Amino acid sequence: MHRFIFIQVAARVRALTLAICAAALPLSSGVSAEPAYPSRPVTIINPLAAGGGADNFLRALAREMQNPWSQPVLVESRPGAGGLIAGEFVARAKPDGYVIGDLQSTHLMPEVFEALRKANYTSADLRLAVRVFYLPSAFVSRAGVPWKDMSQFVGYVRANPDQVTFGQTTGEGHPLHLLARAMFDRNAMKVVEVPFKGAGDAVLAILGGHVDTGYPLSISSVQAHSRSRKLSILAVDSLARNPALPEVPTLTELGFDPKMAPNYHVFAVPKGTPDGVVQKIDVRSVTPSAPKRSATTPAGRWSSFTTALQFRRKKRSR
Repeated sequence: MHRFIFIQVAARVRALTLAICAAALPLSSGVSAEPAYPSRPVTIINPLAAGGGADNFLRALAREMQNPWSQPVLVESRPGAGGLIAGEFVARAKPDGYVIGDLQSTHLMPEVFEALRKANYTSADLRLAVRVFYLPSAFVSRAGVPWKDMSQFVGYVRANPDQVTFGQTTGEGHPLHLLARAMFDRNAMKVVEVPFKGAGDAVLAILGGHVDTGYPLSISSVQAHSRSRKLSILAVDSLARNPALPEVPTLTELGFDPKMAPNYHVFAVPKGTPDGVVQKIDVRSVTPSAPKRSATTPAGRWSSFTTALQFRRKKRSR
């Protein structure tokens, strides 16, 4: 039953992720931002554990937002429940722009995986502000395993069911957890899942030989260990090969990707947040150089920033 649910949900995540790009509520052109915003510190809520790739990206972005806003921008991690803890915190916050969620597809539309866990909020409780970045992740194995690449890994797991440990770092129901489960199920692979609070703990466990594999792990957290052969990167989940790891194939080209959309990070706020405040959260105006500077970093890349108003225009043009 769970196998069917994981495959069904993973397939729906792609469609719903793409729908996010057209789901932002319309912005009224006649409403301007309140002059006082922001007049005090702003907090960005991270649904993943501190110290991971997303956390590092958010902290870098927060530093760039502080100067033009003349206010501190903080990053607070609220991991757990596959991101639903953070999603609910944002949905229930005061709609004034001082709590911004860095959310992904299943946090933005929790209805997609009610079969796995019931959320205490829905997509109607959130309002999209801007699509911020896309962070590719690595599928990693510890040193000394009997496989050298992804194909050999699949063959070994099939021949040895429930003998290989898999460290998952995002919590059940996260888009990347669904991707991994769909990959395992569609290839008749049975692994022993070991949950971790975050990528940092998983990397330490892999280096120590306590778990055999791990995903998703930020490329920046494992690249140096791969070079020193303390672990191996079997694949990345980006749409194309990463320039910093040209020898590492993507899950898609290996045929293991269940065709999910990129795991975009989107800034969202509670419904009822004023139009003018949402417009000021358009980070393009405060970080004009970020996309160019970060485009080739091994940790990931910034997406082309897309605001709620642009989402609406794209939808009309179709």
